[in-house]
Amino acid sequence: MISLASTRAIFRNSTVVLPLLICLIGAATASISIAVLFGASIEEDKIRLTQMVRGQASLMEAVAKFDIEHSADDHRNGSFGATMEQIAAAKNFLDGFGETGEFVIGKLIGGQVTILQKPRYKNDVTFLVPEFVPVPMKKALAGESGEIIATDYKGHQVLAAYHHVPILNIGLVAKIDRDEVYRPFIIAAAIAAGLTLAMLVFGVYASRKFLVPFTQLEDEKRRAEEYLNIAGTIIVALDTKGLVTMINRKGGEVLGHDVDAIVGKNWFETFIPESQRTDAQDAFFSTLNGNLEGAEHYENSILTKADGERLFSWHCTYLRDEDQQIVGCLSAGDDVTERREIERNIETSDRRFSRSQEFANIGTWDWNIQTGDLYWSERIAALFGYESGKVETTYDNFIAAIHPDDRQKVMDAVNACVADGVEYNIEHRIVRADGTVRYLLERGDVVRNENDQPLNMLGVVQDITAAKKAELLLQEAHQLNQTIFSNSPIGIAMYDHNGQCISANNATGTIIGATLEQVLAQNYHEIPSWKKSGLYEKALECLSTGGKIREDIKIKTSFGKDVDLDWHLSPINLNGEQHLLLMLSDITESKTMQAQLIQSSKMATLGEMATGVAHELNQPLNIIRMAVNNIQRKSKKDKADPEYLADKLDKIDGQVERASAIIDHMRIFGRKPEATPRPLDLKKTIENVLGLIGEQFRLASIEIATDAPQHSHPILGHQVQVEQVLLNLLGNARDTLHDKVDGEKRISITIGENAGSVFIAIEDTGGGIDAEVLPRIFEPFFTTKEVGQGTGLGLSISYGIINDMGGTITATNTDAGASFVISLPAFVDEALSV
Repeated sequence: MISLASTRAIFRNSTVVLPLLICLIGAATASISIAVLFGASIEEDKIRLTQMVRGQASLMEAVAKFDIEHSADDHRNGSFGATMEQIAAAKNFLDGFGETGEFVIGKLIGGQVTILQKPRYKNDVTFLVPEFVPVPMKKALAGESGEIIATDYKGHQVLAAYHHVPILNIGLVAKIDRDEVYRPFIIAAAIAAGLTLAMLVFGVYASRKFLVPFTQLEDEKRRAEEYLNIAGTIIVALDTKGLVTMINRKGGEVLGHDVDAIVGKNWFETFIPESQRTDAQDAFFSTLNGNLEGAEHYENSILTKADGERLFSWHCTYLRDEDQQIVGCLSAGDDVTERREIERNIETSDRRFSRSQEFANIGTWDWNIQTGDLYWSERIAALFGYESGKVETTYDNFIAAIHPDDRQKVMDAVNACVADGVEYNIEHRIVRADGTVRYLLERGDVVRNENDQPLNMLGVVQDITAAKKAELLLQEAHQLNQTIFSNSPIGIAMYDHNGQCISANNATGTIIGATLEQVLAQNYHEIPSWKKSGLYEKALECLSTGGKIREDIKIKTSFGKDVDLDWHLSPINLNGEQHLLLMLSDITESKTMQAQLIQSSKMATLGEMATGVAHELNQPLNIIRMAVNNIQRKSKKDKADPEYLADKLDKIDGQVERASAIIDHMRIFGRKPEATPRPLDLKKTIENVLGLIGEQFRLASIEIATDAPQHSHPILGHQVQVEQVLLNLLGNARDTLHDKVDGEKRISITIGENAGSVFIAIEDTGGGIDAEVLPRIFEPFFTTKEVGQGTGLGLSISYGIINDMGGTITATNTDAGASFVISLPAFVDEALSV
């Protein structure tokens, strides 16, 4: 048995037994009582919050169903808007429950969680993005229901019940601060603590002789550690080398390691990312040096086992020993990862919005109609040419910058929008301080209260100067093009893919002898003159091949006018459909003048040929005379037998026929050309020409040499015009060789074919054409002959005739003289071809 003396000795020698017994008795009593009451009260609060949130959700669903049936068409925002206005109004007048209890309504908008705010005025429904999204709201919006203890959007620890309202797609949370729930138990705990304290005092008094300072220090350290462990932030203590000497339970949970495994590790090398390690160490050593400036509050990331890097905001201070020497650093850190991410998103969004306004030359303004206060964005000041912050943002200054000619228009539009709700959408000019004029586009609307009274007018301003100037330039260009189109002497018409004329100018009607209305009523598929002249087939060919076509043609228009026209057809693709562009010129007068020039040239040629023709007629006349003389002489001697007479008479008849042919050919040559071209044999044409002027060459001792195939393709043309060209070229060659004294006087005429063309080459031995003159010989009125010996039109007219026949005429020099080559399309009679 243990004697009383031995027991006293134990208690007397013990430094902890008696105080512990007293504390345990008091703590056990208080803990049991508080735990029972606390558990019952928490359950009761959970049930109460759950019933409240479900009751409110049921009420909202009932209101929403009613609004769906009765208010969907009566409210500007439909049934949802009507329901939310009632909920917002009810929320505005609801004081909540308890001291801190309240309902929170959230909605996902654009992928972000927003919280319904109390309305500022009637019918105001405003959702804002909170800095921190509470877990209960996330769960409610995810379609879950239940209760939880968590941090709300104000940063308070709350007991919350959450519920999803599917018909409105919103989340409803009923919450009450944890402090309010805990307060009765805190009071009870305080009472229990008081009792425990009393017992501790009694125990301390009883065991005072046995307690030592070391026991007191250990007890205080233990209690401090308990307080640190229940803290919601990381609390870590480091020694002067950066080794962890203490970390609370929250720190271990965040880092993902046991507290005992963390203690003794180098904080910076183990838990700080390498990129931030130097800055964190600088702050740590600054604290050890007693300098808390810049180190008392800073942010850096830590490496966690589960989530990788997390950003923490740290509050630091130094630790001293009993000699007041700094022996370490104590830091408390709050996780701000999500908060900073939200802040960065908001900042990025604001920056992008600002940049988009800048790039689009857009500014915003907000005019308080009741007070007259006007807010300008910085971009508006720049648009108006004001230096940011250097001008008072007032309505008067806003109006003063508007161009005087547009000012009343803008004021009237503003008044109409405020008074009658007329849409505010207006373009106007402003005059900047430096005198430059800019064009602006403004749009705005009015915010009204529940009584439809105007409160604010909000507006957006965009600089459209560049677009406006481009529009004005486009209008000017269009007007200029329209003027040119309307006043052009050339007829211009556009036909759509169906053949209908969709556009034409006045000249088109004037040229074809019709009114503009008649031209626009035409469809080229139905125009007889197009089909008679072959233009219709040309138009179809132009559209099918995509090539441009030009035609000179004489037609009788559908309106009875005979005209020579120069047609240009060109396909144009408009909006994916093939259109036909027609341009035409009246060349009747120029054709008439050309014909007159050709006729004049022929008459001049006939005049020049008069002497030669006389020589040509002289030869058959001389033969006739000799034949007659021979007959007369034989007759006198009675020796003119019938056979002799018949022979002589045949000769006379042949010479008369030859002279008659020369005269008939000159008469034909003097006429105007026939209207329709016909196939011509070039060999026979050369013979006809030489029949007219061959005697002249014989008298001038000029040798004519012809080289023609037995058979060659004909050409299509007018005989008179082709002969005129050949007479002109041969006459020029004769004139060149006439005065030549030395050397051969010879003209070579060659007929040949080459790739679908028939050519005539006329070469002389007259020494050629001066190289400086050669490029100009086909120009009108240009001649190298002496005055009075030439008109200067022969080669020019010849060039025009050959060109109108679709051929070419070229001039070059050879070793002996000049060479003229005419190339014309060969005529193939399709009716005879197989």
